[in-house]
Amino acid sequence: MLLQYDIENNLSIKSRQRVAFIADNKKELVNSEINILGYKVLPVIGLYGKNASGKTNLLKGLKHIYDMVILSHSFDPARPIPFYTPFAFTNEKNKESKFEITFMINEKRYVYGFSHDSLEIKEEYLYVFNSSKPSKIFDKDINTQEVYTFGQNYSGLKDYVGKTHKNKLFLSTAAQWAADQKEINDIYNFFRNGMVYYQKDCGIPSVEFENETTSLLIEDENARKFFKTLISYLDLEIEDIKPTKIPVDLNELPEEVKKIIEAARNGDKNLEATSVKTLYNINGVNYDLDLKQESNGIQKIYQLFPLLYHGLNSKKIIVIDEIETGLHPLLIKGIIKLFQNKNINKYNSQLFFTTHITNILDLELLRRDQIWFTERELDNEYSTEVYSLADVKGVRTSDNIEKEYLKGEYTKTPREILWSSDKDE
Repeated sequence: MLLQYDIENNLSIKSRQRVAFIADNKKELVNSEINILGYKVLPVIGLYGKNASGKTNLLKGLKHIYDMVILSHSFDPARPIPFYTPFAFTNEKNKESKFEITFMINEKRYVYGFSHDSLEIKEEYLYVFNSSKPSKIFDKDINTQEVYTFGQNYSGLKDYVGKTHKNKLFLSTAAQWAADQKEINDIYNFFRNGMVYYQKDCGIPSVEFENETTSLLIEDENARKFFKTLISYLDLEIEDIKPTKIPVDLNELPEEVKKIIEAARNGDKNLEATSVKTLYNINGVNYDLDLKQESNGIQKIYQLFPLLYHGLNSKKIIVIDEIETGLHPLLIKGIIKLFQNKNINKYNSQLFFTTHITNILDLELLRRDQIWFTERELDNEYSTEVYSLADVKGVRTSDNIEKEYLKGEYTKTPREILWSSDKDE
């Protein structure tokens, strides 16, 4: 479970910025709070701000942490760190970027952080809270005489220092070797399996998400039941959705196409296509439509289904950039309610998204500490700053949050465009 994370000197972020999923003490929508180990944790955060204010960069900062933990053990020691993207508008070149994340697994709270420039990891640390005070698991600082230090119960981790390199995270490397270190492996698996990141230009074609949904619905009875429940919950106005596998006879294909397919499949001549139909009952008569004929909203739900299914049936952090793409605002409200509903979100998964949709700026749907904003101004080094509605003074629960946001009360909204033809003569 994600409690908070911090970023400094990365992309459009210069000074240290924090996004916190820890709830404040306000008595708002308390039934949606996740209560664990004395913490009240938020299941959902929505991030607002005008274009180019840094919303996506905040999500990318979180993904950077995950990517470094999962991938850095495989970096070429002779090459620069591939994910180094410091703040651009500064004279401090090659200054290290800093990242820190506080999370909870197995009913323990951990703080993990690191910093790096283009060539090496400058510092890295991991602490666990077995009580109110943090206990060291390991700490790396290249500016100290003893670069690596370890906690009292973690001296066995010293064996893996020699297996890492200056451009690799120790946590990432140790997890590849320390099969007997359950705590290290649990933490690594939190990063490897705990976050799902969805972005419209993430490099994965939408057909890949659709194929995963199709496989789930064909092979997993529980997934089919969940999708049927989702159809009803989101009021999609379809009866059901039915994917089927269709055998393809290679002999019916042109010879050149046949050769290409056989080569790609290592000579395997068994080929299947899939057909996905949405089912309707109109005045007692059954109809079906090909998924490609459906609205963008239904197609987007079909693509997002693996995120929703796995996210609500296991512990996940679901991160979606521009959640409104292809979705009606009411569907977005429905998805938020899924994660806010403890009877559905039994595993305490979390949803973190960016959006421009304003009709969900509703304090009956989201608390003040669940609504966050990014701001970026030319007269402030053009660096991204982030804060929540709870940080804005004078906001009352009776306020029309959507109206006030569009007026620019909480952050600067895009200026109204004045075309030359509209100007006074």
